[in-house]
Parts: sequence; C-alpha cells; structure tokens
Amino acid sequence: MDRETAWEGFAKAIEGHPFTTIEELKSDVDEGRATVVMGENSAVVIRWHFAVGVAECAPATGDPDEIVRDLRPVIEETCADYGISEIYIQAGRGAWSRLLRKHGYEEAAVILRKVLRQSGPFN
Repeated sequence: MDRETAWEGFAKAIEGHPFTTIEELKSDVDEGRATVVMGENSAVVIRWHFAVGVAECAPATGDPDEIVRDLRPVIEETCADYGISEIYIQAGRGAWSRLLRKHGYEEAAVILRKVLRQSGPFN
C-alpha cells in the first residue's frame, strides 16, 4: 500500500473519532511518537508510549487478514525490540477481537457512547 492510500484510509478510519485527528497522527509520525507499518494491501499506525512501556496500534486500514497474518508479527517484534511490554489496539469493530484473540490478545475495555443533543458550548 502506498503512503497516500494509507493516510486516506487512516482518515476514513478515524472519521468522527472523539480523541484524535488525522493532523495529530501525522504530527506524531513526523515527530517520532508514532510509526506507520505498511504491507502490500494494509497499514497500521503504532503510537509509542515509552514512558509506560506501551504501544497503541490504531488506526489500521486495508486487508484485515494481511494485518493479522503479516503486520502483526512485525509489530510485535518491533515492540519487543523497543522494550514495549504491552500492545493496545483501539478496535472500533468486534471482528478485531475475534481475529486477534487466537494470537494472545484479550479485550481490556469497552467504550460506551451516548450522543446528546447537538447544542452547547462545544458545538
């Protein structure tokens, strides 16, 4: 996957995300706080939280099977090389849990949301 296609996919994946923007992701990559791991048909952003030994993998775009089969081992090895002790994946879809559970991943949290009326100081 080429970089432009990856960034278009990341933008679509985080559309409406309450905590991050595509500009923040690009800044994190540019400033070394994140890395993009790319495959032939997919890509994943890894955000580094070295102070707490954690890597955060999200967003992802492209072929989920390629991500699990080809990119996951590369991500895990890279994290181990950097001394990362835990990998967190922000997964907006339940299928990721099913795909990754057989590789030792477990659900650590569930995010619930309620959309309130669209008025107030933040709108």
